[in-house]
Formats: sequence, C-alpha cells, structure tokens
Amino acid sequence: AMSLGSGSTGKFRLMVKELVPVELKAIQLKNEKGQATFNGNLVANDAKYQNKISKVFSFKMEAGKTYEINHISKDFDAYLYLEGPDGQILAQDDDGGEGLNSRIVQRVEKAGEYRIIATSLSGSRTGEFSLSVRESK
Repeated sequence: AMSLGSGSTGKFRLMVKELVPVELKAIQLKNEKGQATFNGNLVANDAKYQNKISKVFSFKMEAGKTYEINHISKDFDAYLYLEGPDGQILAQDDDGGEGLNSRIVQRVEKAGEYRIIATSLSGSRTGEFSLSVRESK
C-alpha cells in the first residue's frame, strides 16, 4: 500500500476479500414431448457466462433429432449459446429469429444434457425474455 501524494504518511486500513464468482447453476427444463418453455427475467445479479449476464438452462436431447431453440425479448437484443454434453459450444446466434431475437436449429448427434445459455448481445442488458425449445421436423 502507498499514498497518492509523495511523502504522505499516516494510518490506513487494508482489507482483502476473495471474490467468489456466482455459480452457473442450470435451470432444468423439463422435456415434455420434445419441448419446453421458460418465461422470466435477466437481472443484474444473474451469473455470468462468457462475461455476459446470463441464465443457463439444461435440456435433455435425443440423438438423431433436430431442435429449434428461440430466445425472445422486447427489452434487449437476445443472444444464445448451445453447449453439448461435453461442455463445448456447438452453436451461438444473435439475430437468427425475427428482429433482434435469437434462434438456433441444431441436429443432435449424441444424446444427453445440453446447456442453453440465454443472454443479451451486449452482455449487460437485462429485462423480460422467453425461451422455448422444440423438436423440429
């Protein structure tokens, strides 16, 4: 520790605090006949993914099927990531849906729990959004 001015001395207090990142705990989406929906809000104290305020979802997908994921918001420019069961990013999208909404259409080669990350393009915008997953024909 040092003073801003040269030669300044005096008592001071130094505090050290470990910053613990918010855990990216996934919200389990129930796969009901190949589909699921979620309506909610991105809020400032949500966990961060790729340094962006995010909600993380897990969804069980079946091999050989194609899924359409839509992330829709009137409050921010929606952005989506899709991770496979091994944690690798399989796809990401900015404006693949209508307007500033995001859409990922992904054929699944391996059955398992996939993670869907809903965020905003800037990573700092918050507000209401909806997320839907459905089997695509």
